[in-house]
Amino acid sequence: MKKWVVGICLCLLFVSVGLTFSACNSNTSAESVAVTSVVFEKPFVYAEYQERVELHYKVYPSNATPTNVNFSYQTEVGNITLNESLLSQGIVYINKPQNVENSGKIKITINVDGKTDDCTVQLKPYPSNLSLNIPEEQTLSVLRGQSIQLPLMVTNDYGTNTSPFEMYHFTFTTPNGISINENGVLFCAENYPSSTATITATIKYNGRDDVVFEFEINVLPQKPQEVTLVHPTLGTLSTEKETSCALSVGETLALNVYAANRVAGGTQQVPYLNVKAYAVVAGNASNKNISITALPTENGATLTLTFQGVTGESGESLAFTLYVGVDGEKGPILQEYTFVINFQESV
Repeated sequence: MKKWVVGICLCLLFVSVGLTFSACNSNTSAESVAVTSVVFEKPFVYAEYQERVELHYKVYPSNATPTNVNFSYQTEVGNITLNESLLSQGIVYINKPQNVENSGKIKITINVDGKTDDCTVQLKPYPSNLSLNIPEEQTLSVLRGQSIQLPLMVTNDYGTNTSPFEMYHFTFTTPNGISINENGVLFCAENYPSSTATITATIKYNGRDDVVFEFEINVLPQKPQEVTLVHPTLGTLSTEKETSCALSVGETLALNVYAANRVAGGTQQVPYLNVKAYAVVAGNASNKNISITALPTENGATLTLTFQGVTGESGESLAFTLYVGVDGEKGPILQEYTFVINFQESV
């Protein structure tokens, strides 16, 4: 009986010792990983007075276990100070002084276990004016169902800023069917009902009057309302009468296809048209054929007609009908043109 009890006690002792060693080994394997570097995600950010800007950073290696994180700052403008309590949390908050400066830079330094990196905070200059950065003769347009980058320009007390959406906070007032994101990209819905849209852009800045700018944008259908065919020298061609012109043997015939939409103040072209065209040769000219290449352009499209089986002998001529088709706003637009080409031997 005593031997049996002693055996049980010895087994319990061995189990206890094993658990102790296991616990010791577990503690020694969970060693901390030292920080090798720290990097701000954005080396340059903008801020205005009394605006909270959170600074994001990454520590390397990714499994490092930092033990001490500190932030400090230096400024080139004497009366700019930061809220140090918020800065200790990685948040920039520029205190508003009695004599407000319009501009200045602040260098923020992060120190993680002796590894450092710097970030520059630019105090935003006061905005004074908003305008469209486009030539005077141009109008701003967008196709229904598509988007454009708004070419807004901010003028401040120190000159012109060409990247306003990186620096200032905008709010926009738009009609239903028009939306604008924080980066100034405007989107027009496919079912937008009007040919124009009035937009109001506003910049708010702490302690200053809002900067407000109202402008208008033309809204165009993706699909055209009318199509015209234009010869480079004869001008706009008619579907009602025959077009006659001369070509040298081997020369191609180039035509421009324009699709327009009626807007306030006139018409505007639809770019990059998908044109389908084919030609039917008249009479018994079965040994002659016409190949057509349609190329979309920023003004519409171009058609290039190449004539095969033509010699130019004895004042040779070729009559044909050209069919031009475009997918229009209210359905397919199909137009028919008749041509007579008089060929002459190449000089």
